[in-house]
Amino acid sequence: NSMLRDMLLPHLYTPMNWLRTLTGTGMGVSIAVLLLLVFNLSLRKSPETETRIIKNWLELGAALAINGAVLAAMYGNITFMYWPIAFSAWLGITGVLYLVNVIVAALAMGYDGRVVQLTQLAKPASLAVVFTVIELGAMASLRFWAEGQGLIVS
Repeated sequence: NSMLRDMLLPHLYTPMNWLRTLTGTGMGVSIAVLLLLVFNLSLRKSPETETRIIKNWLELGAALAINGAVLAAMYGNITFMYWPIAFSAWLGITGVLYLVNVIVAALAMGYDGRVVQLTQLAKPASLAVVFTVIELGAMASLRFWAEGQGLIVS
């Protein structure tokens, strides 16, 4: 919906940044848990299926509270937090893309259900760095091109 608005196309409603960051924070926690689960179940030789990723409601509450504190710092205009928040957001987004690339590269290289030690993933992890850099560069290039063509209002 936000992209449609940025492209001056019909959209369902006017996006609100506070709602986008709130739902994005919840989705970020969900994606982190899901990626860890997929990583372990698809690559580990004997994944511990009985061990929970988030052990109890207190851990989930703590993760959400940390994210809530970040949101409060953002919307409270706490200026010394701008760079740490921007850096951690970039690191989180890039980290998710990298982890997905590690999983895909490892599965493509036949590592499914064979990993006993994390060091075994050195080759797919190295390949994932290359893929991640290429993907980030392609997305940035596409964004700059679209803005230059007037397709996206920045």
